[in-house]
Amino acid sequence: MGSIVKDSNTQLHCYLDEYWEFVLKNNPSFATYIGDHRYNDVLEDLSPRSIALQTEWYKDLLGKTEMIDAAGLNSENRVNHTLLKDTLNNHIGMYEYMVHYVPLNQMQGPHIDFPQLIEYHPFHTQKDIDNYIARLRAFPLQIDQVIELLGNGITNKCT
Repeated sequence: MGSIVKDSNTQLHCYLDEYWEFVLKNNPSFATYIGDHRYNDVLEDLSPRSIALQTEWYKDLLGKTEMIDAAGLNSENRVNHTLLKDTLNNHIGMYEYMVHYVPLNQMQGPHIDFPQLIEYHPFHTQKDIDNYIARLRAFPLQIDQVIELLGNGITNKCT
């Protein structure tokens, strides 16, 4: 028996779902903020390796998204298709322009984001508290990752 061929609209929705799950998994603080508590015990991995792997994932999804026949999409999904491609291209472009080597500024970064976690992280159960403690313990590694990125930015003249 042959494989099941999905229509363009269904395939696009699969890719949109994959993208959203990837965003939540790789941005656990954001996931917590919007009420998705699956990743409450971890912080964002800001290591150069993680950022490179994420970019490769975006490239792969972009390639698959570009293979969708836009003519087979309904009008709403034509917009979604364009938005997904633009979003993925934006992620890839930011990596190519080495934006990740400047991981903080006066408005964002772990020095701003981490203290705000307490505002929306749940504290209803022992598991919630344990998750927050795990994040507290992970924070020094995240700061080390930021220092590494900043050093790479200096080396690559990304000032």
